[in-house]
Amino acid sequence: MNEAVADTHNRVFSARAKRIEQVLVVTLGAFALSAFFSQTGINSFGLLSLLLLLILKMHTRFTRKDYLPRPLVIWTIIMLVNMAISAVIVSDNRLRGLVELKRQWAIFLGGLLVISPLSDQSRKKIIYVFIAGAVLAGIMGVFQHFGILLKHVDRSHAFAHPIHYAETLSFSGAIALMLLLIPNDVLPRNRKVTFLLLLTVLASFTGVLFSLTRGVWISLAAACPLILFLYRPRKALIFTLSALAVLLVIFVQSKELRTRATSIYTSLYTEGPYGSTGSRFVLWKASLLMFEGSPLVGEGVGDFDDDVNKLIAQKEIAPISVTCHAHNIFFQALATQGLVGLVILCVVLAQLFRWGMKMLKAGRPINGYLILLVTLLTVLEGLTEYNLGVSKFLAVFMFSLGLFGGYGVATPENPIRTEIRRG
Repeated sequence: MNEAVADTHNRVFSARAKRIEQVLVVTLGAFALSAFFSQTGINSFGLLSLLLLLILKMHTRFTRKDYLPRPLVIWTIIMLVNMAISAVIVSDNRLRGLVELKRQWAIFLGGLLVISPLSDQSRKKIIYVFIAGAVLAGIMGVFQHFGILLKHVDRSHAFAHPIHYAETLSFSGAIALMLLLIPNDVLPRNRKVTFLLLLTVLASFTGVLFSLTRGVWISLAAACPLILFLYRPRKALIFTLSALAVLLVIFVQSKELRTRATSIYTSLYTEGPYGSTGSRFVLWKASLLMFEGSPLVGEGVGDFDDDVNKLIAQKEIAPISVTCHAHNIFFQALATQGLVGLVILCVVLAQLFRWGMKMLKAGRPINGYLILLVTLLTVLEGLTEYNLGVSKFLAVFMFSLGLFGGYGVATPENPIRTEIRRG
């Protein structure tokens, strides 16, 4: 009798989990599409997906729990606790500090997405929606650039800021490129999928190009060849030479793109404080001055804007129009959280790279390469932007880590492959 009751309970239990998973595919798919078009959609569908992931986790006790490397989990918790202390105790602007802390919900989304028993089939559906959204956003950027159906703009952006638009497309384009060039079982290998991935790469990279976002240009030019070199040096060389040939033709034909490209180095000595590059130099100087004032714990999360304006009023730095953040993840951490925050940030990023390398050693190459790729893009783009402080970017970054880092998890349809436990 007890066995019959238990068997009935397990069937009901499994049926509920499957229904939750079906709804979760819809909400995560909506989130993936919103990543390119709607901040409201990111927040709404992201938080709803987070709730569903928690419910699904409670309904699926049969999966292993130690999927994320323990040091990464511990250091992430330390980072969040340090941010909370900085926002509540150290900061003079507690409200703004709490707003910055609130953006970190995406970290829980990414972590739960890794360890959830979401099946590979469900993950594939979400991946298809993600790359389809990238194709649409990239094409929209092309239309904006040439004034086709949409109003011409100097910098393509779809419905977002040009920088955020380019950063999101850099993820989708680079991920599609790796899925195309590195053998994997994430998506089926047939002509239709190959065409879709090629279209995603072309649309995403073209959108990035027409966004005129130089920092993302440089980051993509460095990250993609580096990851491909780690996989196969020959493929990296072929890709790099091919990309250079295509870019050469494009830049020869477009004076606007040539001017923007040459400004990467000319802006270093021609721009004043009101220029894009010049203002960053001022902000980095301001960050160092804040660090001098409080080297251990910084001025507090949420205080950066006010402190920059104080430095301007005291004539310590030149007046600039943008004062909200340091345009650099490391200078931002140094200014607002001091050496403590900077060290914690560097350790967390190092643990992400370590996680990717452990995936490679564990015989899950595509997981490892994609974790390394999105983390490397985040670091490189973070040299000129405070991307980890932008809720949209952080959400897409965590979503990418969770979606691909958790591919191949244990489910009834997908048995355990290789466990990654402590360290």
